[in-house]
Amino acid sequence: MPAGRARVGLLAALLLGGCFWEGPAFYTVDPARPGPLAPGLYQAETPDDGSAPDRLRIGRAADGALLVAPPEDYETGHPTRVVLAPLPVPGRQLWVVQARIGEPDDPVAYGLLDSAGGTLMLDPALHCEGSQALVRAAGGAVEGEGGSPSCVFKDRATLERALAAYAGAHPGLDKPTRLTRIGD
Repeated sequence: MPAGRARVGLLAALLLGGCFWEGPAFYTVDPARPGPLAPGLYQAETPDDGSAPDRLRIGRAADGALLVAPPEDYETGHPTRVVLAPLPVPGRQLWVVQARIGEPDDPVAYGLLDSAGGTLMLDPALHCEGSQALVRAAGGAVEGEGGSPSCVFKDRATLERALAAYAGAHPGLDKPTRLTRIGD
């Protein structure tokens, strides 16, 4: 992952380090399938050391993309721009999380949202470390091995194969954040 890339909003709040699954922006907002996250205030429960925020504000951009950040940073902190797209995996209600963390020409980070049973479990950016074999088997590439590897995808079909395989290998996601809507 290029050094110095700013991580703002949701990703900065929920993740502390490491490199992720990334590639070009494969998804655009589909107004007919906006995903299970409605604008509002959410309680965020994470399994980490408590460094992530306990609340997130989610809003919508004019084009329908989600804007996500801790409440105190939402207006001034440049919220993370997120597009959700359904990921067809039998028996699961999964959504691809495409998070723009830099400039429009920068790669985006990819993660998963599981919305089964009224519970929202979010892994906003999948870690590449430990997923290299799965990514390669799906046709993706791994860059920067030996340090902080990035799992890189050149096309949507390859990304979706890898995400489906990841979901099969991690039925509860790897480091999920449970989101509960608590207000407007």
